[in-house]
Amino acid sequence: MTPGTILFDPDFSFPDGEIGRKLFIVLSDGSTGAYITVNTTSRAKRKNENPGCQPKSIKNTPANFFLPFQSCCLDLPTWILLDRFFEFDQSLLLSRKMRKQIEYVGDLSRNITLELLDCASNSDAITQAQYELIMKALQNL
Repeated sequence: MTPGTILFDPDFSFPDGEIGRKLFIVLSDGSTGAYITVNTTSRAKRKNENPGCQPKSIKNTPANFFLPFQSCCLDLPTWILLDRFFEFDQSLLLSRKMRKQIEYVGDLSRNITLELLDCASNSDAITQAQYELIMKALQNL
């Protein structure tokens, strides 16, 4: 898996313990033993529909990255949420993918991936370690 890979997890475990169906985007290459990922939503509630990076707004809308319909392989307009970053153990994520517990959906184009990584690196929610992994991914694309 590479930055920009889109995956679907029918049993995604949220931090509050809730389980749900979720698309997520890989932001790192896993070379450190972990993948950094972010979730998506197709719900437009209070979100800007200008394509690309949407920094945190005055209206308290969290940072996100908007993918309009037909800009990639997704079936709906989609917001990549940049207010929470998830780290997955590389071997666990690859194992779940091999057992078809997580489905490969597609890949973002190189240009969209570069824009997304740049946008994510400026999020208030990112840790220093996550920032460094994303910057490494940006340099390697």
